[in-house]
Amino acid sequence: MTKKILTTLLLSTLIFSLVGCNDKKVETKNMNSIDINFNTKTVSNGTVDFDYPSDEWVELKEHSYNIPILLIPAGTNSLDVNINVMPSEDVEMPLEKFLESLPIAMEQLATNSTMDLMEIRSLNNIEIAYNENTIKYTEENIEKGLKKGTLTEQVIEQSGGREALLNIPEKKQIQMTFYLDKKDVTITGTYLDDSQKEMVLKAMTTMVQTAKLK
Repeated sequence: MTKKILTTLLLSTLIFSLVGCNDKKVETKNMNSIDINFNTKTVSNGTVDFDYPSDEWVELKEHSYNIPILLIPAGTNSLDVNINVMPSEDVEMPLEKFLESLPIAMEQLATNSTMDLMEIRSLNNIEIAYNENTIKYTEENIEKGLKKGTLTEQVIEQSGGREALLNIPEKKQIQMTFYLDKKDVTITGTYLDDSQKEMVLKAMTTMVQTAKLK
């Protein structure tokens, strides 16, 4: 499941890798639920239905990524800020063990992100593997990616060269993974700066609170 999560996010450049996180202690924290007193619409990843704030987000139904749900802010066409949901598969391991294994698995698959926070959270008695990342290419992680084979000179050239990668604006990411019955659910939010974090968290929290098997 870990590889599945990372592969889909890498396909759309909506998620990224972790560096030097093995010494971070997994914390437990309660999340405040929100009062869903706003307009919502329902989306599905084929297995699970979710509601999202429809005045702030729209579903991008036609896209080239292998992701069943892709939301972008209403009134925009940019993917710089987005929320995506993976297909759900059978649970493979306890959630705590999944979170503990995530830094190692992500470092093996990509190298342009740093983990800022990793916790087990609880929302309305739903246990969530929660992590926050900062995504930015640097000379160091480009070299690390080339060494590990997660980045190639051909990919760098197709992206416009090293300078183009280094000039990509820094992004932030939130990822929530939880289990619904015996199915895994992974929701990922990407944004540019902290001024957009509240809107992203509001939508992701709404989706967790309303998630139900089809």
